[in-house]
Amino acid sequence: MRNTDGWPFPIRSLGAEPTDDGFLIRTGLGCDIAAGPACLTFPSHPEDFNGQENVVFIGSTTPVPGGAHVTVDRALADSSLAGGRLRRLRTLLANGRALAPRLAHEAARRAQPVPLVRRPR
Repeated sequence: MRNTDGWPFPIRSLGAEPTDDGFLIRTGLGCDIAAGPACLTFPSHPEDFNGQENVVFIGSTTPVPGGAHVTVDRALADSSLAGGRLRRLRTLLANGRALAPRLAHEAARRAQPVPLVRRPR
């Protein structure tokens, strides 16, 4: 989201309710949210923080009294790290293989080489 001056406006919501096309975000009074692009992140983690789950949506926002209505266009790739160490490693490796074609496409679109991961020896 962005504020009425056009700057990115990260806010912590007071709650969210699903709608047919996205979410109604409660921010309370005093948040100057402007219509435009939006990114919603719903994170979750256990108290001991031995993993995390994230759901990220991209869309557009429309100000409403006490908050904003966010219309969701798409969800971003899952970046969750849930379960034990072995499950987290397996998920991380599987996501990397699944996202490789998109990385190659985006690098080509930007006329840049695909970044190389340099592993310590």
